[in-house]
This record gives sequence, C-alpha cells and structure tokens, in this order.
Amino acid sequence: MRRLLPLLLLLVLAGCGGSDPAPVTTIEAPATTAAAAGASAEVYPARGAERATVVLLHGWNDVKPVGYEPWIEHLNEQGVTVLYPNYQRGLLSTPAQMLQGTEESIRAGLADAPPAGPVIAAGYSLGAGFAVVYAANAEAWGVTAPAAVYGVFPAMPPTTPDPFGTVPAATTVDLLVGDRDEVVGRGGADQL
Repeated sequence: MRRLLPLLLLLVLAGCGGSDPAPVTTIEAPATTAAAAGASAEVYPARGAERATVVLLHGWNDVKPVGYEPWIEHLNEQGVTVLYPNYQRGLLSTPAQMLQGTEESIRAGLADAPPAGPVIAAGYSLGAGFAVVYAANAEAWGVTAPAAVYGVFPAMPPTTPDPFGTVPAATTVDLLVGDRDEVVGRGGADQL
C-alpha cells in the first residue's frame, strides 16, 4: 500500500474521476510470432477534439485497466486519447513475449487510432520500463515516437537480449521514484 500512496495522490491531485468512462475499442494485435500471441490494445478516445495520445503501459500483470480507469477518464476529459497496450498474456509470459507484445500491441493500437497530436508514453512499474523501451525503439518498430516518457516507480524490463536502443535526444524522460519504496526501489530508474 505504501508504494501506491504517491500514485494515488498524483491521481487525486490531477482531478481524476467523476464521469462515465469513454467508449473503448479493443484491438487484437496480429501476432507476427508465437511469442506475441494474445497481445492487444484498448483505445479510450478523447472527449472532444484530440490534443494528444497517451500510450499507458501497465505494471506487472495489470492486464486489465481497472486500477488505471480514473486516470484514463481524466485524460479523456482533457482531450487525450489513451491507448492501453496489453503486452502480457499472464504471469507466465516470458521477457521475450512481453517485449514482442509491447511492440505489436503499440503498433496495432496506433494503426487503429492514429494520433492527431503528440504521443506521450506513460507507464507504471514494469510498464514504465517498457515505455522507455518504446521510446528507444519507435523508429525501428515503424511507429510514432513519443515526444515524452513519464514513468512512475519504473522497473527494469527483464528482457534478453537488451532491447534498449537510444532514446532520441529530443524525447523528454521523467521517472518518478520513491525514496522508501521497498518493492521496485530506484534500481530500475538508475538503470534506465
């Protein structure tokens, strides 16, 4: 619970919640390999004119956006489309499957809902690590590169081989860590 308090405070301060969720579209990513089978993305459209798109990458095994809905609703109300990639099939997903699932679910989601403005990659825990991986590999993946990355309690993705390219110098990367976090700690942020 202690590790979730800063995130909850951030959500409350952002003015989240209060309205019905936006209609959602689920896009099944066409798996190019068996490793990515089951990857999908949910698209929550902006209310009104779209100002930006946030690719919101979940933490370990948060394959349903239940805990993220207040944040998604708040962003939708601000004119932001939210893409929620599900890169993980379950607890037994291998690092290679999660990496391939990240690429394919982002590719499918952005193809189905092309961004009308800047793209921001945001993630929590393991998703924050994959947000950095997305920023570093967007060009190689053939997808829109994020203008910024925002990671909350980032964990280093357990990937082999090393998926990190170079995050473009123009991409802003902000990582939020807690000095008393006992689960993720700051090791992931230091490595990223």
